Amino acid sequence: KLGTATYNLVFLDPPYATPLLAQTLLLLENVSFLRTAAWIIAEHAPGKTLVGGQRLHIQDSRRYGDTVLTFFEHIGETRRNGDS
Repeated sequence: KLGTATYNLVFLDPPYATPLLAQTLLLLENVSFLRTAAWIIAEHAPGKTLVGGQRLHIQDSRRYGDTVLTFFEHIGETRRNGDS
């Protein structure tokens, strides 16, 4: 149980040949333990296309040999017009 703790960084390094990365990113879309502006760093193989979502926005992607790191920002609650 996570309790009331919140986090601002998540690093994902699942086995490359499984669907776990996409499934985990989908789950992270709506969790309550991520702070607004939290970063999610996903490690994956080159050629694997990752997509953001309503609350996970891709900010950067960097290749290091046979590894790619994709950086997502969790934007928290969707803002209404006029909210700052």
